[in-house]
Amino acid sequence: MLVSVAYLPVRDLLTEGQRALADAARELIATATRGALSGLGPRDLLAFTGDLEKIRNSLAALDHAIVGALEDTRAAEVLTTRNAVTLLTETLRITRSDAYARVEAAKRLGERVTLGGQAMPPERAYLADRQRAGRVTPAQARVIHKMLHRLHGRPDIDPADLDEAETILTNHTDTLGPRDLEHLAAEIIDRLDPDGNEPVDDERQRQRALHLHDNGKVTGFVTAELLAKLRAALNPLAAPRPADESGRDTRTAGQRMHDALLDALNRLLDTNPSTARGGTRGTVITTIRLEDLMSGCGYASSTHGVQVPVRDLIAEAAHLRFLPAVLDAHGVVLYLGRATRLATGSQYIALVTRDGGCSFPGCDVPPEWCQIHERREALIDRVEVRDHHHCPVVAG
Repeated sequence: MLVSVAYLPVRDLLTEGQRALADAARELIATATRGALSGLGPRDLLAFTGDLEKIRNSLAALDHAIVGALEDTRAAEVLTTRNAVTLLTETLRITRSDAYARVEAAKRLGERVTLGGQAMPPERAYLADRQRAGRVTPAQARVIHKMLHRLHGRPDIDPADLDEAETILTNHTDTLGPRDLEHLAAEIIDRLDPDGNEPVDDERQRQRALHLHDNGKVTGFVTAELLAKLRAALNPLAAPRPADESGRDTRTAGQRMHDALLDALNRLLDTNPSTARGGTRGTVITTIRLEDLMSGCGYASSTHGVQVPVRDLIAEAAHLRFLPAVLDAHGVVLYLGRATRLATGSQYIALVTRDGGCSFPGCDVPPEWCQIHERREALIDRVEVRDHHHCPVVAG
């Protein structure tokens, strides 16, 4: 295939520019060691980091041009791949979501070409110019475009208002991160479209799904009803624990929500008769080898094939939520856990009457959300109603 000499100077410029960038990057990486950067001091170090981030942001414009050129040359078709996303995924060994994000960003912030081959500015030229200057991160650009795209083409929305919204949001990228930009975009949408979108309940109902993966990952899409009930049930349980002798609650918001869901399921297993089977209250039945139980290491297996760490099994067995079946080396059952509470119904009523709820100092959890725990003291056995978040596990 013959190549016109008219393209050789451009090819040479691209090659030289890429080499210069690679050389500069290698030199900077070799120079900017941890010790050298520490010598800058906090202020100069942050200034250095900010300048480097601008360079990284501006390189997104190069990604846009590359994706556009892949479309122009029909590279995916020539190389017999499905599309540009698949081509980038396989060639660059990046995730499909990253490749998709690059392709979508190129559509809205990259240079466009008419059917006649004439160059056109990006769909959002002001936002694209700011990103080319390194002042907008890819995440910020996605937030802004998502907001603008939501109202684009609406007959009741003046295009001039969208241009103004683009300018306002883009000018705030120097001070607002993606999350704060989302809040600002939501306020602008409320003003431009006070009636909001049409209800999408039918679509959410059709897409509803929940997947529990063996690696612990949970994915899915829930309806508005389930989302509202999950928040109503979990938000109170996900509140930070009151500070005690061990200090304040150091769990992250995500960890607290995880623990709240676990707490809610434990309460369901404790109180809901429908979770009981064969006369046994709702409980996870597990099998464990004797040597693992004695050493406190290893895993037990649930009837659903989930591997439960022994330390968690021992802790939850005190709550009677995991019933262990202990096996010897030959698989013979040596012990079967029991799901019988130590406190009778009358004792529970008496404890609720005495304590009124959780007996942990400063905890106002109601008795319906608490469990019976035994705390051994010097000369007496004291039985208390405790929210298990606060009460240490004591085997009865």
